[in-house]
Amino acid sequence: MRRRTFISQLALLVAMIATSSLGDELKTTYQVAGQTITLELETRKFELGGRTLNYQSTKDGGRILLLEGVEVIGTDLMVPSENTREFSLFRVSWNGKDVPVEPKLYVGFLNPHLKTQLLDSDYASLKIIVDPSGEWIQLLMFGSDGGGSYSACWLLRKDGKHKLCDPRVFEFSN
Repeated sequence: MRRRTFISQLALLVAMIATSSLGDELKTTYQVAGQTITLELETRKFELGGRTLNYQSTKDGGRILLLEGVEVIGTDLMVPSENTREFSLFRVSWNGKDVPVEPKLYVGFLNPHLKTQLLDSDYASLKIIVDPSGEWIQLLMFGSDGGGSYSACWLLRKDGKHKLCDPRVFEFSN
């Protein structure tokens, strides 16, 4: 019985060392099928800098906010506030080799939430599924500044063919 408890505690410690999730940053490494997959995400205060932020009319008479031509979600009233956060880093690597993620896949998601749970729980704002063969990882993230909430899903592939996916079908799919 003591051996089983020790092994369980050791496994939890390894999981804690491998995953760092502080809300504004996440770095986690997975060892699966001979592959080492590292995911790094960070956020920072939203800064427009030299980027273009504009509105586009929709067919139904509404409007959407675009940042560098990408629709922006995750902020009330469609206007980034002084508390708005954005991704500053969205990186994945396989066996130490970066596999670039195009900014158009994440730039429009404001106020991302990066908190994960070490143990299974009913809720975590970021959930990660790793392919048992080590070819892809899938992320489901919830983001919001309060009322402007959303869910987003990414499929990140070893071959670099990353894409957004439908968060309603987040499960073991590729």
